[in-house]
Amino acid sequence: MVRNFFFLLLLMLFSLSAVAPAGAAVQVQSDRTTLLEQESFQLLFTTTQPLLATPDFRVLERDFTILEQRQESRVQSNNGERSLQKRWVVTVMPRKSGSISVPPIRFGEQWSPELTLHIQAASATAGKREGRKEGEDLFLELQVTPDKVMVQGQLLYTVRFFRAIEIAGAALSEPELSGEQAVVEKLGEDRSFESNRGGRRYQVVERRYALFPQKSGRLRIPPLQLDVQSGRRGVFQLLDDALLGRAGEIKRLHSEAVEVEVSAQPAETMADRYWLPAYRLQLLEKWQESPPRLQVGESVTRTLTLLADGLPSAQLPELTPLLLNGPGGEMKIYPDQPQLTDQRQATGIIGMRQEKFALLPNKAGQIVLPAIEIAWWNVEKQSREIARLPERVLMVAPAAQRQSDSVVVSDKAAQPTVSVPAALVADKSSERASAAGELFAYWLVPVLATGWGLTLLLWGWSSWRRRHRVSTPSSVGSELPKQNHHAALRRACLDNAPQECRRILLFWAQERWPQQRLAHLNDLQHYWQRMGWQELLVALHELHRCCFATQEQVWQGERFWQQLQDVLPQQSLLQQEKLPPLYPLQ
Repeated sequence: MVRNFFFLLLLMLFSLSAVAPAGAAVQVQSDRTTLLEQESFQLLFTTTQPLLATPDFRVLERDFTILEQRQESRVQSNNGERSLQKRWVVTVMPRKSGSISVPPIRFGEQWSPELTLHIQAASATAGKREGRKEGEDLFLELQVTPDKVMVQGQLLYTVRFFRAIEIAGAALSEPELSGEQAVVEKLGEDRSFESNRGGRRYQVVERRYALFPQKSGRLRIPPLQLDVQSGRRGVFQLLDDALLGRAGEIKRLHSEAVEVEVSAQPAETMADRYWLPAYRLQLLEKWQESPPRLQVGESVTRTLTLLADGLPSAQLPELTPLLLNGPGGEMKIYPDQPQLTDQRQATGIIGMRQEKFALLPNKAGQIVLPAIEIAWWNVEKQSREIARLPERVLMVAPAAQRQSDSVVVSDKAAQPTVSVPAALVADKSSERASAAGELFAYWLVPVLATGWGLTLLLWGWSSWRRRHRVSTPSSVGSELPKQNHHAALRRACLDNAPQECRRILLFWAQERWPQQRLAHLNDLQHYWQRMGWQELLVALHELHRCCFATQEQVWQGERFWQQLQDVLPQQSLLQQEKLPPLYPLQ
């Protein structure tokens, strides 16, 4: 339910119809996916419209115990437009299990929609807790969903720390998984709430991760380690990064190891260009103006957006090659840099890839943009589906008549008409032609002489340069593109420059495997996947992450270069070392 809300919210932001209905001015949601009886959670009421009246939440006391309520304000920026968002956070604890409806709340002239929540009984999960004894003051609880996941699909890993006593601090270890096993992404900040277990009240801190297994088989997640320092603090804080410099006894807890079955890619999807296991995937388009009006010589912008629930943006395919398969000489297409965004929620990651294209028609008439299709795997239905944009039939108007021509005509029309005898006009024309001919002959001889002299000098200088070039073994010309790309890729890796490495990697791969016809990095990724080079696939995924991360990350380029040397055949690498590298190691 919460997963559907976030995905529909993103669809509302990036779809063509940006106007929301009046009843959707206030949105309501819960901050957690699993809700238990006698366990607190938060109801979030959000709006971007100005509201004058203060909402009354007392109607919730029929089915909930209100523990706390507060109001927050934040400024959001979308496509250069800033808006003020208001949010009311109400911390509640359900009084019973089962289906409970959150009734509409009045916010001035607006009402929040009704929300149905499913509350699980506390006894339903009593036997699923790990490493807990009755009456313990401190314990850990793990939850992994789903029980079985597809390769490169999303696995949610949740750890909860329960405490019934005051502590000075706590430090929790991270899941220790290598990049070859799974890619680990932390989902937002830690959450804190209260829970009643066995008649005892606990303070709970919850931390969530999204795991993306990189190979099929059994994935083993090692136990987590929690160091808890005894003592009291004025205000309870969330899980700290370290416990250095604090006094008090330290107690160490360990969780259970978890094993998850990772399924291989289905055979029916092997022929697809991309492997995209997701819960939902949507392909949207937006034009600079709707409907688009095209004219010869004038460009128009088309924006394509790909949304995927359960996949990071770095794993989404490039949209440029899908659009470039359109009309040939009828229209020129100029792609812009893609924008990658990851929305991290409690339900997982929603990745977004957005690309803009400038379309410049070359001729008037009808132009047909072909349909765009992306095959993906629905992990909920376990079926192959197609995200599709239908073909677009566009009418291109002729180029507008130049205004300068009409101005010249009007100026001539405004001049007075003078009658001149035809013989006089002929005599004057012949005199001007004769004078021009004499002037041309006068300058022709020195100009030709100067041109021949310059030609002789250039021919002599080029002959000397060719002889000198033959005698210079260290000169490197443009006839060695393989050596240039190989050395440039090596230099970019050793300099830890991910953007430069990503730019050169495709040129290097095209020269290395010309028979594969690699047009984009996605083609290279699928070729490596067919070859079974899992280490290179993980390294390429890390390269994408560092290139498009919202915060600056350190990329280990030397390790990437070493993986290329270790995995790929050494003979072909040595063949590219026929000449000294452009940038030798110092």
